[in-house]
Amino acid sequence: DMTLDSAGDIVLDAAGEDIKFFVGGSAKGRFTHSSGDFVIQADTQDKDMIFKGDDGGTSFTALTLDMSDAGTAIFNHDAKFSDSSLILMGAGSDLTLNSDGTNGVISAPNGYLFLDAGADIILDFGGGDIQLQDDGVVRGYISTDGTGLKLTSQNNYVIDAAGSVTLDFTSELNL
Repeated sequence: DMTLDSAGDIVLDAAGEDIKFFVGGSAKGRFTHSSGDFVIQADTQDKDMIFKGDDGGTSFTALTLDMSDAGTAIFNHDAKFSDSSLILMGAGSDLTLNSDGTNGVISAPNGYLFLDAGADIILDFGGGDIQLQDDGVVRGYISTDGTGLKLTSQNNYVIDAAGSVTLDFTSELNL
C-alpha cells in the first residue's frame, strides 16, 4: 500500500494527458484530457462503470453504465429532472417528454404516438376533462360525471367507419 497524505491539495499533473489505472499490469481505467473534454474511461472490454454511495450507513449502487450494452444507464431508484427539462429519444427527437413545473407533455413530433400495452390503457384525468385538439384548436372533450362517459363536440358529431358501428345504450339516446 501507498498512502498520499497532504495538508493541502494533491495535484496529479500528466503532460501526456492521461492518468491511468492498472491492476496486475492490466489497464482498468483512465482519466483523460481530450480536446478540452474531461473523459472518464473504462479500459476493460464489456465491464461496467458503477457509481456507489452510502445512504444512512448502507452501501448501494446508485447508477450503473452497462458497457456491454453501449452504456445503457441503469438507475437504482428515481431519475429526477428539473422543471422545463426535456427527455429526448431518437436521433430526430422522435419522442419527447417534458414538464414546465405544472403541465406534462409527451410528444411525437415526427410521427404517430402509439400506446401499446399488454393489458388495459388507463386514462385517469382526476375528475377533469380530456381535451381533444387538432393543431391546437379544441375540437371536443371527453368527460365523466362519475356515473357515465360524455363526449362533447365543438362542432358536429361524425361517426365514420369502414365496417359496422354498434351503439348500445341502457337508457336513452337523444339526437
